[in-house]
Amino acid sequence: MKKLFSVCAIIGLLAGCAPSTKLTWVYKAEDYNPAGYKKLAVIAIVPKDQTRIEIEDAMVAQLKAQGINAVSTWNTFQFANHPEMLKKAGFEGEKRKEVIRQKVAENHMDAILTVTLFDAKEEQRYVPGTTTAVGIGVGGPVYGYPYAAYMGYAWEVTSTPGYYENSSTYLLETNLYDIASEKLAWTGQTRTDMNYSAQKEIWDFSKIVVTRLVADSKPRKK
Repeated sequence: MKKLFSVCAIIGLLAGCAPSTKLTWVYKAEDYNPAGYKKLAVIAIVPKDQTRIEIEDAMVAQLKAQGINAVSTWNTFQFANHPEMLKKAGFEGEKRKEVIRQKVAENHMDAILTVTLFDAKEEQRYVPGTTTAVGIGVGGPVYGYPYAAYMGYAWEVTSTPGYYENSSTYLLETNLYDIASEKLAWTGQTRTDMNYSAQKEIWDFSKIVVTRLVADSKPRKK
């Protein structure tokens, strides 16, 4: 009886320690090298400003731990995620792309890493077909989008109020864009079940994504 109890306890402990963030889909371009960028900027496209700051800071810390010079952008792109501010300033359509490119050039960014919340599932609606899609959708990014068009679209769509509260599962997409070519270099889609505090979930998410991002850039041993 004691032996059975011990086995069950171990299984329970292991289950509790299992990561709540899982990579569900990854795409990478050939020969991309995140460590080769002089200034990799991180922008989290999520509804809440405080959450954005926490995600960006966690991603920057993880990237720096891997030897990559990274910076957050919540001071640079203050109007992101606020459609009313974008419209009031006249930043729509091509003008929005122009503003994004200008900010990128002024701050000497040569790569951008976007973290976008594109779906959230409420606990009481945890049934297929009842989620609220607010972004690109599962299955991969729109490859034809250059970084400025993607960011401009995500800023507006992800800001839709009402879906973020009382949710227990978050689906995010992390995209690495090369500024010189404006092409997508790496994408990782993740699913995070909120089992712990938001701060811990954000830190674990950042570590899992950055670890895979860097690992995918290294040649595999034969």
